[in-house]
Amino acid sequence: MSNASYFGEWLKAETRPEYVVSTQEMKELVKDDKTYLVDVRETDEVETGPICAKKYVNIPIGVLYHSLEMPDEEFKKKFDVEKPQKSDDLVFMCLGGIHSTFAFQMAKQLGYEGSKHYLDGYFGWEEGKKSEE
Repeated sequence: MSNASYFGEWLKAETRPEYVVSTQEMKELVKDDKTYLVDVRETDEVETGPICAKKYVNIPIGVLYHSLEMPDEEFKKKFDVEKPQKSDDLVFMCLGGIHSTFAFQMAKQLGYEGSKHYLDGYFGWEEGKKSEE
């Protein structure tokens, strides 16, 4: 199997409905304080626009694994929010769904079983807002 075929199969597996949050679901999740939104965009990407959520943290994809392995106190000092716990419900998002897929997979490997990802990403969020206008 070629690398492209493998990646395509892997991506399909991670887009199963039980792992993916829709734009409509995101609109509800950002209002509650039960779900932690983990934005894995780079800092300059976040500057184009945040998604305001009650529980939010920006952890760029390149430092996500290390950050989720940090002790709670070190995480709080670095990101100025409480570290998500392995029992928390997490939703990973990025610009367009690829990095959130990788982030979701990393979190699952680290034991964050309540993880999902927002496959539409920030681009989908913006499109969803436009459709409401």
